[in-house]
Amino acid sequence: MASMAKTACSVHMFSPISPNTSQLQPVVRKQNPCTCRSWLHLNSNYVKGRSREYQAMSKLKKEGWMVSRSAASHGAVDVFAAKDGKVLLVQVKSGRARATKEELGVLAEWGKNANGDAEVWHYKGRGELVRRRVYAARGGVS
Repeated sequence: MASMAKTACSVHMFSPISPNTSQLQPVVRKQNPCTCRSWLHLNSNYVKGRSREYQAMSKLKKEGWMVSRSAASHGAVDVFAAKDGKVLLVQVKSGRARATKEELGVLAEWGKNANGDAEVWHYKGRGELVRRRVYAARGGVS
C-alpha cells in the first residue's frame, strides 16, 4: 500500500483513518509536505500554463469572442477564438517559456489554413501580457 502519511497538496486532501482501512478522512490542516506522486501535482508547469490559458480565454470573452481551449494541448494552438467571421488562434506561454521556431511555423501554418490570425500570448512575471502576431489573415483581426 502507498505511503500512509497525510498529504497536504491541493490534489489530495484526504488521509487514511488507520493503516488497516481504506476509509478516508479529510485532512484538516495542511502541515506536512506532500508525498503524493500525482502527475497533475508534480507538473506545476502544466497547471500554470492551463491557468494562463483560462486567463487568455477570459480576456477574449470580455472582448466578445467565442472561445474554446484545446485541453492538455501539445499542439500549436491552445485557444481558438471566433468573432464576426474572424478567427484568432493563440499559443499561450508564461514565465520563461518561449515558443520555438518550429512551434511558430506550425502556428503560422494553422493561421494560414484557417484564414485566421495566429498569435503567441506571453504572460510575463506578474501577468504582463505581450502579444506577438505570427500570421495575419487577409482582412484579419487587427
